[in-house]
Amino acid sequence: MSSGVCWAAGACLELGTVRKYNKTIIVAPVGTTTENGTLLLNTLNGISGNNNENPFLLKLEPGIYDIGTTPLTMKEFVHIEGSGEGASIIVGNINTTDSGVIIGADDTELRFVSIQNLGGAPEGSNTHSIGIYCNGTSPRITHVTVWAKNGDRHCYAVNALLGAAPLLTNVSLNAIDADEESIGLYVQSASSAPTMRNSEIFVSGGSNNRGIYVESSASAYLDDVEITAVGTSSHGVLFKTDGEVEAINCKFDAAYAVLVTSTAGTGGTLKVDSSIIIGTSNGVRNDNGANTTFYVGASRIEGSNSSSNITCVGAYDENYAPLDATCQ
Repeated sequence: MSSGVCWAAGACLELGTVRKYNKTIIVAPVGTTTENGTLLLNTLNGISGNNNENPFLLKLEPGIYDIGTTPLTMKEFVHIEGSGEGASIIVGNINTTDSGVIIGADDTELRFVSIQNLGGAPEGSNTHSIGIYCNGTSPRITHVTVWAKNGDRHCYAVNALLGAAPLLTNVSLNAIDADEESIGLYVQSASSAPTMRNSEIFVSGGSNNRGIYVESSASAYLDDVEITAVGTSSHGVLFKTDGEVEAINCKFDAAYAVLVTSTAGTGGTLKVDSSIIIGTSNGVRNDNGANTTFYVGASRIEGSNSSSNITCVGAYDENYAPLDATCQ
């Protein structure tokens, strides 16, 4: 047991209550939540020599780690593991348009931890509250709960852009109380293509609340994902892309459960199979006409549906009455 960390090259860093084994660094709370956050940032920044032949695990003991306004920028081949989503909590007030409490990296995993961006920027600052920000990076995110709150403009639990393809498994994404948009998973820019499995999304409190918003030629793949979007202008999936969205074994509950916008471009494909679709205004709706290929297979659809440009096979309503080939 030691109060410092030393590497093979001989460099040492005094870090308070940090214990280092061969490839595992354990961080334990040292005092206030702010002191814990500073310790976490310094420990991660002090790791060097990480590569595919020399990976590290940064292990967080139970506690709250408040990193304030400094994002925790992950490093390749340095995995971060908490002691459980209710035990290890990383908190920040990161108010910007291009960052988050966590900035993702390739060849790394974030797991068994909660992430909270408390937002709270001054009115009119034109900033966002983002939980995890993946700019062209593809980390694994496993058993993680994310909260993005109180954005002056937007709240994004996870923002994936510029070719990002994170793998999200057993995660809970929550975005609430944005001045404009609360979005669980925001996917933008060509070639971005996250995969989400066995997970849930909850969004509310914004003027527009969107579970998953996919735009700008991006794609997304969903398997066993439950989305709840609250409000009169809410969407389970908002499709505005030339890319592809596939959803299987999912549940969408929103005013507009699955909506293709009129500006979705051309060549996009949306496929929903073996799912439950609940829309208080519309269950499925395609405002982009023949420009988007929209399929629904073997799914229950509750709520009125648009009458054209959707192909339904084996779909049925809340009374288990079969729907026709246009979901009517």
